[in-house]
Amino acid sequence: MAQARPGDLLLFSAGMQKCVRSLLGKLRLQCAELLECPGMAVRNPSAFHFLWVVDFPLFLPKEQDPGQLDSAHPPFTAPLPEDTHLLYSQPHSVSLGTYL
Repeated sequence: MAQARPGDLLLFSAGMQKCVRSLLGKLRLQCAELLECPGMAVRNPSAFHFLWVVDFPLFLPKEQDPGQLDSAHPPFTAPLPEDTHLLYSQPHSVSLGTYL
């Protein structure tokens, strides 16, 4: 658990995961731009910070009907082998296995 200190900003969000993540990503970029306007260095354009993203979801809730699922990737992608047993019972828990 993060330890908040005076001066820290904590953001809480609720809603559909896809929408919330998109909005928080835009908010992060907007905050960086606002901080850089008065001259505070927030981002270093010459630095690379690599990361490895894992556990992409195979399906996401439809925006218009969260009870239904949409494919989150092209139809030729496959689930993680250890998640195949979840395809019919818990499809929202299946992760993508293509990029491994």
